[in-house]
Formats: sequence, C-alpha cells, structure tokens
Amino acid sequence: MNYTVLHFPHNTASLASENNKALQALGVKSKAYVIKLYKDTPIVSNDGVHILPFNHLASSTGFMPTNTPLFPLASFAATVAPQGITSLKTRLVVIRAWGIEFLKRALAVLPFHRGVQRALACSGKRRVARKLAFLDDVDIIHCYVGELTGSAVETAIRERHIPGLAAWQGSEIRRPSVEFETNPYYHLLLDADGSSPYGDDERSRLRQQYMYDLGFEPLVTAGMRQYILPGYVGPIHQIFHPVSLEAEPAYPDVAQQRPLIVHAPSKQKAKGSAYVQRAIDQLRPTAEFDYREVTGMPRSEALALMRRCDIYIDQLIVGDHGMAALEAMSYGKPTVCYLKPSVLELLPKDIPIVNATVDDLAEVLLGLIQDPQRRHDSGVASRAYVERYHDPLKTAARLDEIYQDVLERHGGLR
Repeated sequence: MNYTVLHFPHNTASLASENNKALQALGVKSKAYVIKLYKDTPIVSNDGVHILPFNHLASSTGFMPTNTPLFPLASFAATVAPQGITSLKTRLVVIRAWGIEFLKRALAVLPFHRGVQRALACSGKRRVARKLAFLDDVDIIHCYVGELTGSAVETAIRERHIPGLAAWQGSEIRRPSVEFETNPYYHLLLDADGSSPYGDDERSRLRQQYMYDLGFEPLVTAGMRQYILPGYVGPIHQIFHPVSLEAEPAYPDVAQQRPLIVHAPSKQKAKGSAYVQRAIDQLRPTAEFDYREVTGMPRSEALALMRRCDIYIDQLIVGDHGMAALEAMSYGKPTVCYLKPSVLELLPKDIPIVNATVDDLAEVLLGLIQDPQRRHDSGVASRAYVERYHDPLKTAARLDEIYQDVLERHGGLR
C-alpha cells in the first residue's frame, strides 16, 4: 500500500525521528513534524524532524466583541503593575493582551465592524491553511500524544477523517488505581495530599476517551498496555520502541576491578534517585567503585558517559524500563531497573535487565561490583536483546504492518 504517515510529537523528537528514519529506509513515505511548546527549550535528537512553533497551529475563528468590561482593571496603571506580578516579561504579556482586547472592543463601535471581523477571520483561516499544508498528503497520523484539543490540527483531522494512532508514552495515561494494585512502591511517588504528577485516573480517562473519539487507536509498549481504559473495545497495537544500533557496544572489561556506576536523575522522584544515593552511600565503605550522575550536560556527553560505564541504573519505582535503559543496553551495559511483576510477565522472557527495588538495590549492586564476568555477560545479553527486539528496521516493519491494517479498516487511502 502506497501511503504517507505523519509522525506528530509535542516538544520531543527523538522517538519520532528514529521511527521516521527507519520507515524511510524501508521505502515508506514518512515525515515528522514536532510542535515546539517552549521557546527557550531546545529539541534534541531531531534529525529529519521539522519544527513547528506552537502558536502556528492555534485555530483561527475570528473574534466577536463582548459587552463585558475591558478587563477587571481600575486603570492602565493596574494593567502595568497588576497585583502579584513583578516580572517585566509577564507585565508586557498582560499589557499586550489588554491592548488586543481594547482594539477588539474599539472595533465593536464602528458601523462596519462585522465586515472587518469577517475579513480578519478569513485572513486568519487562510494563514492557518498555509501552516497546515504539511497535512495535505497525509493518510495516517502517528501521534506521540500531546494536546490536540481545540487546535487547527484537530479540526483538520475531523474534517478530513484522517485515521491515527495514539502512541501513549507514560504519565499522560498512567492510572494510580492500577498502580496501587500492581506496584508496591507507587506510594513513594505520592505528594503530601495523596496526588501524584506521574498519574491521574480522571486525566487518563479524559485524554484516552478524547483520542479514541477522534478515531485514533492506542499504540503501546508492553508496560503501557495496563493503563488502557477497561471499557475500550477497539484494537490495541503493541510495539517495541526503536533504539539506534549505530554505535558499537562497549562491554564491561572483565579486568576492571573498580567499576563505574552511572545514574541519570532526570526525574528524581520517579527514578528513585534518593534511594540510588542511599545504596551508593551504604556501599562506599565496603566496595571499590566510582559513581557518576548524568546531570547538567549535553546529550552527547551524557551518552559518552553511559558508554564508559560498567553498570547503569535506570529507575526503581515506576515499575517499567524507559528509553534510557534501552540505550544503555544498546551500548552493552548491565542495566539495573525495577520491573514490577505485572509488567515483567508481558515482556519477553529473555529480557536481561537486572531487577532491583529500593529495598535490595545495595545488595544487587554489590553482586555486580564483585563479579566482573557477570557484568560482561549481562552487557553482552543486553546488546543481543536490543538487537533482537528493538532494531529500528524491525520495529519499523511492525509499524508498517499496523499502519496498513488501520488504513484498510478505514477504507484505504484518502
């Protein structure tokens, strides 16, 4: 089937870039566009990905004046320095919003204001149409799920009946109700009020229902499958994420008696970084090793450090491995991570991740520190596992099958 797939992530591009390149290598017409939500935050690993500023995709519906007062502000002075706002940048944003609203209200008193508004709306819609040109030849959308609600993209998808896949990644659909039943360590992620930024049942329900109502089907790894809404009755597509195999593995040296342990505390609470530090502190008096954290450095340096290490620690609380674990395994590193039982039973039986919890991490690490041959053998098994299941060409072939299946059930190409 000759089709075009669009990869559409928000503010992150590495996974979309890898999928896009691999699909193109298979001869699939594939392209990737990422919405950049934050102006000052760089999007790394964006090879082959086009970047769209967020405001380029806002819907343009024109504006109609309202009869409400012009902001609840007593004077322009109150606009310049509203209570609680001290940042000059924030003040300028407020002043700009006030000025735009003022022009809208001023326009309303003109006898021809409706005609002007129609002209502005038409002009705005033409601008949005030009910005949405990247959708013109798209047959299916692989959405690395961001927020589409109310956007011009959502409108285009509905009007053009473009099918798609909702590639759920993590916290956006993680359900605490599932975690409390399956993960004995999830309570460590809770805030004082019992909530957690790493999952919310109502948010999961609303986001999933919205995407399924839009006509998208879930695309998940084994660890994410558990969060799909129980009432969902459509197809569920399970995949392995691609991991680049371009770099040669650097297996731990069996002659190394002082191994380097590396951990990336990118999300300290979710990764259990405090418990990693606790285990390191417990081991220092009795074991010979070095410890480094991947923090405050460019991605290239972070990957170089990962490639030099002898043991890599991923996360200890969430209960599933992340992309960092797979990258470490691709370099041939023994990788320590907590895999909860309900996830472990869905993964391939030969997964070589060294399973550890916040309770036994020090013991698990000590076993690796004292056994260079085990570190080497675990590293070799890790690389073989990634080659077997996460080779980008293999994962792309699976995506190609899924895209064609979805398109066939939706009546073929548009």
